[in-house]
Amino acid sequence: MILVRLLMLACLNGWATTHGVAPHYARGVMQGVAITRGLAQVPCMVSSDAVGIAEWVYVYGVNTGALRYCKVIDTSETIDRARHKREKRIVEVSHEDAILFCGTTRDRPEACPVIVVSEYRMP
Repeated sequence: MILVRLLMLACLNGWATTHGVAPHYARGVMQGVAITRGLAQVPCMVSSDAVGIAEWVYVYGVNTGALRYCKVIDTSETIDRARHKREKRIVEVSHEDAILFCGTTRDRPEACPVIVVSEYRMP
């Protein structure tokens, strides 16, 4: 029900909504990136090319029904962006959040479908 409300809010406000898959970082790497960038660690941190670093997005795990408001603390390397787009890797999540969104840390990214909602238009 919360997802339906979020999607309705997104539509009414012209927010960007997209679906794809979510690979995950190795344990502790997302936290290290936040420290390196001088960003405060928050309960949910992701990497995304859709919005700028330090912006926020909603991430919904299709397999688990988990919905969280996550801070973008990293982005793909330029050399990886085309491949990530082709593979529909719309966010990368922390190792810990992979369990929340995907249900496991053992499956390939294709087994972790997600929906991402942003107040900003996604490319």
